[in-house]
Amino acid sequence: MKKIARDGARLAYEKTGSGGPPLLFAHAHGLSCGYAMLGVALLLMASACQPTPVRAVGEAVVANPVVDECAGPLHTPPAPPPAGFTHRTADVNGVNMHYVVGGDGPDVIVLLHGWPENWYEWRLVMPSLARQFTVLAIDLPGLGDSHGSPPSYDAKTVAGFVHGLVADALGYQHVHVVGHDWGAGVAFAYAAFHREAASSLAMMGFPILPGPGTDEQAFRGQLWWLGFQAVPQLPEQLVAGRQRTYLSWFFEHALAQGNRIDPAAVTEYVRTYCSPSVLHNGFELYRSIPADASDNASLTANKLTLPVLYMDQTARSSRLTAQPRDPEAQKAQLLARIQPMVAGPISVQLVPDSGHWVPEENPDFVSSQLTAFVDTVKRQASRSKP
Repeated sequence: MKKIARDGARLAYEKTGSGGPPLLFAHAHGLSCGYAMLGVALLLMASACQPTPVRAVGEAVVANPVVDECAGPLHTPPAPPPAGFTHRTADVNGVNMHYVVGGDGPDVIVLLHGWPENWYEWRLVMPSLARQFTVLAIDLPGLGDSHGSPPSYDAKTVAGFVHGLVADALGYQHVHVVGHDWGAGVAFAYAAFHREAASSLAMMGFPILPGPGTDEQAFRGQLWWLGFQAVPQLPEQLVAGRQRTYLSWFFEHALAQGNRIDPAAVTEYVRTYCSPSVLHNGFELYRSIPADASDNASLTANKLTLPVLYMDQTARSSRLTAQPRDPEAQKAQLLARIQPMVAGPISVQLVPDSGHWVPEENPDFVSSQLTAFVDTVKRQASRSKP
């Protein structure tokens, strides 16, 4: 066996007697958890591309066929909407936008999903919101069951397609826009670049909002996938056919202790990301971070003035983020990232008993906070009218 040491990781390999692929394994010595996980993820995915499976030294080679993890999900029907909601589509500049709509209240709430999910991440929040509001849960262009792709995946461009659906195709001129994860970045762009159309903005689970208040390099050191998924073409080549393994890592390691994402929901997300175009488009969000940072930096001279609610997890997901232990310090940190671009009132709430997937881990808290927030915005707007 020949040993090679590079950058603090010991890699060893052994040629198989049949001329098969090298056997790779790694032990982290002094590497951050992020880089170690990147190595593990790459090794696991690379193993799926080999005709002979990875084996331990001295074990017999067992020729198992490589299993395509998308064979089943691609033939799974889309998840049904909650009771009282319906699936619909509309064409927006050549993209067939899919959305789920319910409720008939005079105020409209637009829900935008993050990566690697789709509209279905809001399923547990939508019914309670629909008691008072009209609710739109939208698949971002080129993601979920929206077919076709925008010319680029910077948040400003993606928000333009959402606005094209909500305001132009459906006629909702003033909405309360809500986003989780990358959906929060798109919601922010909607409020920033379509100001006349947004009555309020709610964001959750997106501490990496690109802009002057966010240290992107520090986050890249903490979150290994920010750099990996921004690499052109390589992530698609490594993840294709391994979507369930890859995506499940995020769903399993970003939770509060004792919580879990419903396996049926994971299957729904895997179903859509098994589409090569959806897989690619999802990674394009990460490749557009520099453009998002530039667009948002321009807002320091023209800050948003609408009310903003930000919700974030309380559970410490040590494998994903490094949060302050003090809740007040965590709130102050989140405010510091938003305030350079926002002059309006900002409220920060920490979601109890929740990791990153706040709409699924604590939907009751999320829906109650959104309802109270929109009600407050409406009262304040009515008082300001002459």
